[in-house]
Amino acid sequence: MEEKLQEFIGLVETENRKHNLVSRRATPAELWQHIEDSRRVLAWEKLSGLTLVDIGSGAGFPGLVLAICCPTSQVTLVESDLKKSSFLIQASKELELDNVQVIRDRAESLGRDPRYRQRFDVCSSRAVASMRIVLEYALPLIKINGAAWLWKGSNYQQEIDEA
Repeated sequence: MEEKLQEFIGLVETENRKHNLVSRRATPAELWQHIEDSRRVLAWEKLSGLTLVDIGSGAGFPGLVLAICCPTSQVTLVESDLKKSSFLIQASKELELDNVQVIRDRAESLGRDPRYRQRFDVCSSRAVASMRIVLEYALPLIKINGAAWLWKGSNYQQEIDEA
């Protein structure tokens, strides 16, 4: 797994020189911090064998990282940006991740699509929008009794109160 994560960092660095996936000045150490942040949730929650939808996947944090760490899960990455979704498709192929599907669309559109409505055990999202907005995107996609894993910053309590 660590080898695949290292290979993933190399792919992000290479693509980031062409298209701004993360900060242009991001160092390998900073990318490792994104990986550690992405997989920290696995210390509390299990993903093995579950279906996950990652909203606003961007450069693959946390969705692609979770797919690497949990190969028995099925991970759907949702990214509306063409360059970012193309990167996610290419990275999934190069990393030989058979458990990943990339959809170039907006989450709010998927929530109205019967093929995706209430299909997922878990929804993840990192640095996409405020909690109340992300929950509007996530809830139609999650099965009853499913979960949403939302990475939030230091003002998380304010976002919880607003949601």
